Amino acid sequence: VADTDGDGLSDGAEVNTYGSNPLVADTDGDGLSDGAEVNVHHTNPVVADTDGDGLSDGAEVNEHGTNPLAADSDGDGLSDGSELNEHGTDPHLADTDGDGAWDAAEALRGYDPLDPQDMPPVPAIYVDAGRPDDTGAATNWSTAKRTLQAAVDAALPGETVLATNGLYDAGGRSRSSADVTNRVSIDLPIVLRSVNGPEVTVIQGQGPMGASAVRCAYVGTNAWLSGFTLTNGATTANGGGGGALCASSGMISDCIIAGNSATGGGGVIGGQVSRCVIAGNSARFFGGGAYASTLIGCVLSGNMASQYGGGSVLGVLVNCTLTENSAGMLAGGCYRGTLTNCIVYNNVGDIYYGGAGNNYYNVNLNYCCTDPMPDGGDGKVVADPLFVGNGNYRLQAGSPCIDAGNNAGLLSGVDIDGIPIPLDGDADDEATVDMGAFEYVDSAADTDGDGMPDGWEFQYGLNPVADDA
Repeated sequence: VADTDGDGLSDGAEVNTYGSNPLVADTDGDGLSDGAEVNVHHTNPVVADTDGDGLSDGAEVNEHGTNPLAADSDGDGLSDGSELNEHGTDPHLADTDGDGAWDAAEALRGYDPLDPQDMPPVPAIYVDAGRPDDTGAATNWSTAKRTLQAAVDAALPGETVLATNGLYDAGGRSRSSADVTNRVSIDLPIVLRSVNGPEVTVIQGQGPMGASAVRCAYVGTNAWLSGFTLTNGATTANGGGGGALCASSGMISDCIIAGNSATGGGGVIGGQVSRCVIAGNSARFFGGGAYASTLIGCVLSGNMASQYGGGSVLGVLVNCTLTENSAGMLAGGCYRGTLTNCIVYNNVGDIYYGGAGNNYYNVNLNYCCTDPMPDGGDGKVVADPLFVGNGNYRLQAGSPCIDAGNNAGLLSGVDIDGIPIPLDGDADDEATVDMGAFEYVDSAADTDGDGMPDGWEFQYGLNPVADDA
């Protein structure tokens, strides 16, 4: 194959496919050969600055080590070129001076991103559903925005938006013409959290499914949503994530995701979801509660999928409780996924196929309580987990799930109630995590060996896993 300029691309490919010059090894003069751009870096061989950040592709690869396909390599809100040429900040570090404020938040608010002593005094952006409109500056409660979207739009990367009590049922933005409106779309790496928790702070979407539906939230790359109830969210007839749609690095924690609907992932799709209650959501096809999410310390109950996975589909689940979910065809609890330290019990599947696969189908279970006995995996318990009952999925004394998990599988240091884990749940002087979302507290045990029983330490606000003596 002829390659006249020796750049690693055939002359024909240069002329017919890429539009580069077959007589010049580096058509755009950016310091990378055309072949290297196409085959190695996937940049445009006829555009010197593929991502438009003010740095040539060659300079990014050969000099600065930044990503020639991402205008903002560290995601701090300043382009790589702006960091190097205007502000002198490090394009690999979101917070160059390590003062807790990201570079864009400092530079764009008139502070020095290179001086750790010079940082914005405003700790947060404020939002209050009781405000009359979005005209306030959002720098305190008296000037708070009314809608979540306006408050999020006022924040810079690395900042926090604080929401006070209220029903947030107005505003929002669509990510594209093909998608529904999100009541709030968190497109930047910021934190949006409530002040007083999900019981009093509600994000309400709009159902039913269809063109006019409104999803509760989109949680983008490195964004974090915490402390809300997400309810009545929906998508188009073919959409996913009625309660929330998350980028792979988007995070949701300490939320109640309930009463949402979608084609797949009625409650949530994607992201990392921690210490959440995911209940009463529905999917037209699969994943009534969640689809393709990492779930840590969550309760999934009362979710429904018309076909597969009433609770979860294609998830990674650690210390979760899946119960009373249902699926019209297969796996009321979980369909395809990896589960560790979980309880998958009393789910209903195979309504049309005779009841087999009620709890799970095609999953990898380790240190889990379920029925029937799964093939493969370690540390399995096949028994009634002994929930307290009446919708309370905490464990009774004597539950076979107490201290039956595997500490090596832990991904969090607290359970869904904020109780430190692992505790010594059976007073045998061994602290082993329980199965499920709730850690059992044996009031007589002394997990940290400080001479004070765990129950007494909780009563007086001490830490049962740290020596308080």
